[in-house]
Amino acid sequence: MSTLPRIIGMTPDGDEVELDLAELRVEWEDGLPLIINFEPIDEGKSQISLEVPDGEDDDEEPTHFGMLVVRPGACNVIDLEVETHEADVQHVHTDDCGCDHDH
Repeated sequence: MSTLPRIIGMTPDGDEVELDLAELRVEWEDGLPLIINFEPIDEGKSQISLEVPDGEDDDEEPTHFGMLVVRPGACNVIDLEVETHEADVQHVHTDDCGCDHDH
């Protein structure tokens, strides 16, 4: 049985709210959502996994992809950003395209 972490949220008014969550989905007005999963993949390990789904069905080619960007902030802080990029769905493989596709 996995043990989820104690999650404390902060409201805009500065009030603390305890949350009982296994997963948190963050959605912006524009861009791709960020899914934060608190359930450990390996039992007994404390970890958080981050996922940026492309928003498309599994059967379709993605039109966009999300990239998690971690940048150093002030002192002991890091900035985590989700950038949305257009997928190159019209990619033509050449000898110098740089991808791992067999030519």
